[in-house]
Amino acid sequence: MSNLITRQPALSVKELIAGLKPRPTALVEADAQGVICWCNAAWERASGWTATALAGTPLRPLLAQRYEHSPELESLIAALDAGQAAGATVELTQRDTGHQWAEVELEPRADGGWLVLERDVTERLASEHRLQALWRAGTEGIIEFAADGTVVACNDAAQTILKLSAEALIGRKPTDPDWQAIREDGSPFPGEEHAASITLRTGEAVNDCIVGIPAARGRIRWVSSSTRALHDTQGVLTGAIAVVRDVTRQREATTRLSTLIRGAGVGTWEVDLASGRATRDAVWGEMLGLAVEEIPDSIDGWQRLVHPEDAPRVASARDAHLSGAMPEYRCEYRLRRADGQWAWILDAGQVIERDFSGHPRRIAGVHIDISELREAHAQVTRSSRRLAEQRSELQAIIDAIPALVFYKDAANRILDLNRTAAQAVGLPVEDVRGHRVEELFPPEDAGKCLADDQAVLRTGRPSLGILERYRDAKGRYRSLRTDKIPLRGPDGHCDRLVSVAVDVSEQLAREQRIEQDLAEAQAASLAKSRFLESLGHEIRTALTAILGYADMLGDPATGPVGSAREDTAAVLRRAGERLLTTINDILDLSQLEAGTLALETVDMSLVDLVREIELSMRPRLSATGTGLRLGLLTPIPERVVSAPARLRQILVKLIDHALKVSLGGEIAIELSREGTPRGERLLVQIGADTPGMAPADAEDPFEPIPHAHGATPPHHDTTRLGLMTARRLARLLGGELRLRTQDGAGQAGFLLELPLVASIGTSVVETLPEHRPPPPSRSPSARPLEGLDVLVVEDGEDNRRLICHYLESAGARVSDVANGAAALEQLSRRHHQGRPPGLVVSDIDMPVMDGYQLAREAARMAIAPPMLALTAHALPEDRARCEAAGFDAYLIKPIDRQALLDTCLALVRDISPVNMVTASVHESGEHDAMLSEFADDPDMQPLLAEFVGELPERVSHLSVLAAAGEYSELGRLAHQLKGAGGGYGYPAITEAAALLERAAREPAVEATAVADALASLADVCDAAAIALDIPAAAQVGSVR
Repeated sequence: MSNLITRQPALSVKELIAGLKPRPTALVEADAQGVICWCNAAWERASGWTATALAGTPLRPLLAQRYEHSPELESLIAALDAGQAAGATVELTQRDTGHQWAEVELEPRADGGWLVLERDVTERLASEHRLQALWRAGTEGIIEFAADGTVVACNDAAQTILKLSAEALIGRKPTDPDWQAIREDGSPFPGEEHAASITLRTGEAVNDCIVGIPAARGRIRWVSSSTRALHDTQGVLTGAIAVVRDVTRQREATTRLSTLIRGAGVGTWEVDLASGRATRDAVWGEMLGLAVEEIPDSIDGWQRLVHPEDAPRVASARDAHLSGAMPEYRCEYRLRRADGQWAWILDAGQVIERDFSGHPRRIAGVHIDISELREAHAQVTRSSRRLAEQRSELQAIIDAIPALVFYKDAANRILDLNRTAAQAVGLPVEDVRGHRVEELFPPEDAGKCLADDQAVLRTGRPSLGILERYRDAKGRYRSLRTDKIPLRGPDGHCDRLVSVAVDVSEQLAREQRIEQDLAEAQAASLAKSRFLESLGHEIRTALTAILGYADMLGDPATGPVGSAREDTAAVLRRAGERLLTTINDILDLSQLEAGTLALETVDMSLVDLVREIELSMRPRLSATGTGLRLGLLTPIPERVVSAPARLRQILVKLIDHALKVSLGGEIAIELSREGTPRGERLLVQIGADTPGMAPADAEDPFEPIPHAHGATPPHHDTTRLGLMTARRLARLLGGELRLRTQDGAGQAGFLLELPLVASIGTSVVETLPEHRPPPPSRSPSARPLEGLDVLVVEDGEDNRRLICHYLESAGARVSDVANGAAALEQLSRRHHQGRPPGLVVSDIDMPVMDGYQLAREAARMAIAPPMLALTAHALPEDRARCEAAGFDAYLIKPIDRQALLDTCLALVRDISPVNMVTASVHESGEHDAMLSEFADDPDMQPLLAEFVGELPERVSHLSVLAAAGEYSELGRLAHQLKGAGGGYGYPAITEAAALLERAAREPAVEATAVADALASLADVCDAAAIALDIPAAAQVGSVR
């Protein structure tokens, strides 16, 4: 972090480039393709070309046109082609007078472009040449002036020439009144016109300014002065150098100059190039520890002292000067001392005599021992390198810190920052430096940030763990946890500080999420506790009735008899059905929670579904004296695409809840359609006339009602399992279920909203059609299994006794065993005896051998009669597992008597040979397969007779469609019959019709599969007709 150390303000890109070296006279910028895109005004003045004219010009031809051809120019062009930085001094092709030289540098940019810097060095080269000539002459006096004109140093020659001591010169200025001088014409020479004054004032060099100064005995000594400006590395003028010569007595000046050189420890040398003879003074020898007689007097003797590594470079520098390529000979190299050590020498010289042909004859120069200077320079270089490495290492360490590090002043201005902070702000480091904190922090937080900074600087104590905010690169607010540490200057005053901030946005968000999750977990735990409390209440209520009335039945002294006994059995059944409904709701809810509840979306009739629900709920409505009114608020499609089983389940549960809170009166079901931005929606409003809903209902009808001091009305469902399941199912179908109330109207209910997808080509229904009352029917047969031989396999003694009772009361001959191994042994024995059972009814979970293994082994041994599985496992995968093991049908415990008998009858009569006959458990008990669940309801008898009486005609029409190959219409009518069968309490008809529908709607319809499915449907319909003793039903069986 260089600025953190130097405290320099941030620079622009061009200023930064310009600050790398002394400010150039001219500047040209080219892009990555080498095409000029910009130049400064100095280039325009120097070259005569405008920026507009240069734009688009290739850089390479420009260089060849601007500068004289030379090896130096070729090196520049080669570096340009290689993409490398380079610099050289070249001669301009365009010049006003004489030779003009420029120092040119090529610098590649990070983006692939180029920067060309050109400085006019014509005067510098000329000045160096003149200064070197003057130095070699040895008669010049040298005076150094500070920027304000004060003499800060002078050499002996200057003192001799001016007849003033160093003490007298140092501290004086050219404008000092005691410094008397006259012009050549005798007029006074003011100090403002002194060469040093002009150079310090204008920065321009002054050459050979002649003045007269007083000498001894009234004489005048004439002195020539030449001055040059001195600049620091930033180009700022820091002083001037003046070279003075006593032109009155040239020889004396030469002598004094020699004395000066000797006193300064400078050795001199002169070489006769023709003879190779060399003359070197004693100082030259002293530098190397050589006596006068040991000083080499030839070029060869001198070359033997040169370090072997430096010899080629020395020879090259000498030859360059002798050939005229360089104006002077100048080289730094090593010479061997007498003690074997190496001394660094600055060797400088120039040709002082040439022959008539211009060839050099003599060259002279000086030796300066720069060993100490070189060592000091090396030490500075090493120190600079170490400092740069330390700075780089410090910068790398700070950049590696994953926190945001800011270095700020007392004005809340950012002096420096690390890479992490720059990335967080979304700006380069250079663009952030110098900005105030309020430009990055939100206004409401910037004031607090400044106050915190001022407090740290005022007290001199760090402040830790401050929470702050800032805006990131995307404009989002982020949270920081900041530590602020004051920094003391040399005077002990705190005027800077470093802030180290860690982004804790995710941590705070995580903590908030944890708190939210904890709150939600606590709420869920409370809800679970309330749910379990209500669930326990429901289960205990049902079990109380079951156990209590069971005790009554078991008491021979006080137990009910006659009609009272039948009423007691009815109470037991209602309590059992209530408990079964609770268990089924729990299972459905668990599948909804786990996301495993399957949806079967098909083309269905809304009208038929509503009518079927009306018929199925009629017995309960009649028992409570509650009316049911169906209506349409708007026209609706007759057929839609939905999940009929789940939609029926939702509506039944809502009607069931309305029954519980209605206390008589009327329940209304009203359907409508509505267009919304989300598409067409089906609205079903279910309301009930009621004296008023309980307060708990008004708060949230989908949560369990807490049992507080027995305040819950007895007719309420405290668990709300039915409503909870209904709402979850509605959401599963893509809709929503909400509470609907009408203040003061006594009307309370629910609004069910579902996506409405009308079937293609369906008609629109404006009113619900009425049903015709059919003629009454007779009661079904009481012994449907007369003569059937059944083997019961059940390890539970109570269940085994109950199953055997149900089957024997239906006319079957029953034998029973307690596990699968005993059953397999009996099947094998009876098979060999030629009297196998006609049916096996088996439990699944049993000791020794379970039901799955029994079915597999019986099938493997080819001794398996039709097999019915009884299990408490109700998941779809349990049914599939039974089917895979070899069972022909599947019933879920608890066992419903009529479902058991109907399924056994279907199996032995081969009504559904392809699919398993499965009785689905519902809240009001199992639906009948051959006998309708409404068979005992006098009000339902006319409707059942009408439905069953129409079955022969329906099946006959389906047969005609199958023979004609009209499978699409066949599938549609089978789908209608599938829904109607469930509505009238015939799940076996629903199963058989579903099988026919699937066969008809297969992509590649198989006529054999359709015929088999149609025959199965005919058998089921025939069984339904026989059960109601309808003579015309015999026609149904003839469709085979």
